[in-house]
Order: sequence, then structure tokens, then C-alpha cells
Amino acid sequence: VIDRDNQLVHYVPIELPGSRWPHDLGITQNYSILHDLPLYFDPEQLRQGQHKLVFNREQPARFGILPRRGTNAQVRWFEATPCYVLHITNCFEAGDEVVMDGCIMPNYKTVPVNATANIYDRIRANLDKHNNPTRMHRWRFNLRTGRTTEQSIDDEITEFPVCSNDYVGRPYRYSYNVLYKKGDWLFSGLKRFDLQNGRTARFEYGEGRYGSEPQVARALNAKAEDDGYVITMIADMVANRSEVMVLRADDIAKGPVARIILPERMGIGTHACWVEADRLQ
Repeated sequence: VIDRDNQLVHYVPIELPGSRWPHDLGITQNYSILHDLPLYFDPEQLRQGQHKLVFNREQPARFGILPRRGTNAQVRWFEATPCYVLHITNCFEAGDEVVMDGCIMPNYKTVPVNATANIYDRIRANLDKHNNPTRMHRWRFNLRTGRTTEQSIDDEITEFPVCSNDYVGRPYRYSYNVLYKKGDWLFSGLKRFDLQNGRTARFEYGEGRYGSEPQVARALNAKAEDDGYVITMIADMVANRSEVMVLRADDIAKGPVARIILPERMGIGTHACWVEADRLQ
């Protein structure tokens, strides 16, 4: 735990049954949510200094609920569908439950590529999310009964889900996810999920235009969770330039309300963050 003064105020090792490879974790107002997933380096080969990923389809995913300043003895492990999880949108508490939303990868596989293919073709094939689909999913962990329940939210391939910074760890309504160009690790558009009524909206960037991980910037004196803007960096491979694209968070389908053309074309950025002006210090 890091406090508001950027000081480490709590640290505790967590016992696991072997070397693990988590990519994300969650927080709520009172808990941290840890990931122990059945995708990891083969233990025998790891002892020989080799890194070979294996996905154990017979081993449940485990999610550990830990009080914010708790100990290893206080972790409660919840079993779920075998899967891998790259990114979650958010976690929050709802009565006896901790709820976690994110993109589930239920059947991780290494994509075989012809041995004569070059390294870039092999990398591209294994990064293509249409080969390893990821879809919006909800897990509920009941702290009273110890039961896990799961719900598929959507069947379209999306990833890099984000919500407003102001709602991280708290009940929220909207997730903004990237859409993928088939065959590449390229973000072709955005999809907005209204998790209250199940409605979705989308905006696609256009041919040869690819975005970055989106971020949400709420308006000054915002009146609602989606009263603000979704921001992404666009690499336009047709016009050979980059831009900052700004869309209304409550109506992404309408397209950008502002486009800031940059002086140089940037490399496509996988990750991004948004820092409000009053937090820059």
C-alpha cells in the first residue's frame, strides 16, 4: 500500500502454489483483489532457465480478496472458470459481494506459425486477439458464502477496458474498451458499455487509423459519471500523422468533438493515463 505522500506503508508477501504471472489486480474501498491464474511458466523448464508458457485447462482461476492492510493469513481465495485476465475495468463492493469486471481470456493458446515465417509474423499471430479472444465478463465473490458467480457481459472481442478515475474501486456504470483489427495488435475503435441497462455504443477510427488505450477525463463540475470526455491518441497511417482525439463520453458514436493534430506521427501506444491538472503536482 502506497499512501498519498507516495510512501510505502504496508507490504506483505502472498503465498502461492508456484511461480505465477498475473498482469493486473483490483482494488475496492476496503480490499485488494489478487489474480492466481492457470497460465504460467512450465515449472520444470523454469528450473532449467527456460520460459515456456503453459495454460492448465484443468486448474481453476483463483482470485484472492485481501483486506487493504491485511496479512497472507487473511486472503480468501475464490475459484472460477479457468482463464487468463490481462486487464480489468474496475472492482467494487456490493453488500456481501466484491464485484470485478474485466476481459476474460477463457482458452489461451499459443498460435502455431510456419517455421519459415519471420519473427514479426509469429509475434503478430500470437498478439491477434481474434486468435485468443477476450470478452467483457463479470465475477462476483460472496464474502459471506464463499461462492463465485460469473456473468458474460458481451460476445464481441474487446480489451483495455477503462472507467473514470473518480470511480475506481467504487460502484460505476460505464466501461470504455478498444476494438481490434483482425490479424494485428491494432486498436481500430472504441466500444462503450452501459453496465446498468446493457446498452452499447461504438466509434471506429477508419481505415488505416489506429488508437491507443483510451482514458476518461471528466468535465469540470461534472454532473454524471459520463459527463466528460474519452481521449485517445490516433496514428493515421494514411495521412502519415498523429492526433489526439476527444469524444464526448456520453455519446462516443457521434465522433470527435475535438482533434488535435500533432507535429509528428507517433508510434502507436498500447498504454496511456490521464492526470487531471489539479493532480499534476
